[in-house]
Amino acid sequence: MRKNNPETTQDNNCTENLRKKSFDINSESIIDLDEMLLSVKKDPLNPVRVPFPQANDLDKILDIIISFEGKGKTNEQISKQFKFHGRQGDYYANAAVYLGLLARDQDSVGSFVLTGLGKEIKRCQIRICRTRILFIQLLKKPVFRSTLILLRDCDYDLSKITKDAIALIIMENYTGYSLTTSKRRASTVINWMKWACLNFNFKS
Repeated sequence: MRKNNPETTQDNNCTENLRKKSFDINSESIIDLDEMLLSVKKDPLNPVRVPFPQANDLDKILDIIISFEGKGKTNEQISKQFKFHGRQGDYYANAAVYLGLLARDQDSVGSFVLTGLGKEIKRCQIRICRTRILFIQLLKKPVFRSTLILLRDCDYDLSKITKDAIALIIMENYTGYSLTTSKRRASTVINWMKWACLNFNFKS
């Protein structure tokens, strides 16, 4: 079985303090991963009833968050708006829930609403603000935190990280996943690492 934990509210003040400490506004996208690993607390458990992400484009997740206008949306509405095919709307909505940006609407079955953190991202006026918040959320998730540490140990050369290595990390945190399933999910992890490398310059 997967490890689960109750949904928790986001501490916006803590997020703001971490952002100020770990990112120098004058250096824009330069970050010190070692400093952030000390500053950002890992959430050791996985979100309740939320599947491991299968949405490869983190920028698209940000676009979905920005598109909310004060009311909930179903995955069908998200699919129609962003021209997703098949189950992609569901994959992207659930990935946003996994990252703490959306929550399931308790008053409307099948609908999603912005969390406090999702609203904070929507209020951001510039892209780097949104990407910084999202990167902090990645660092909180055990699979992505461990993969970022592996990336650091490989001198931020993503080509040195194999799907097999990531699959093992996934299996350590999702004990019900087979090696085959974990290798499939590893493609999302790789794509999210590519996003991190494209958006940030890591200090060696």
